[in-house]
Amino acid sequence: MTVSNIPTRAESLVFVYNDVSNKRMQHGGHGIVEFALPEGATSAEVPRVFGHTYEVPVGIEMVAEYRNRKGEAGGAYKPPCSGGKNHLYTVDVQAWQGDSVLAETTVEMGRY
Repeated sequence: MTVSNIPTRAESLVFVYNDVSNKRMQHGGHGIVEFALPEGATSAEVPRVFGHTYEVPVGIEMVAEYRNRKGEAGGAYKPPCSGGKNHLYTVDVQAWQGDSVLAETTVEMGRY
């Protein structure tokens, strides 16, 4: 994923994955990961995070694993999985400096 228009003071990007149609899976229910930025970066190529695994690419750190059902495998990211119930999936992309969010946008990933 290419992210642009990043504030120059941002130190990292945080990706909060959501199933908007499922209250339990909102606010990062599908996982939260962080990508460290080089100083002064205003755009970045963020590597793909695969689903259902704790192994993440270099430069990515798992902030919170996805909320799984009992007996289900865990991981840093859970792909869309409503079984065709037309759920809306989004990712909140946040630019962070220390403990502050400098900018945020929500990207619709689609319906499944």
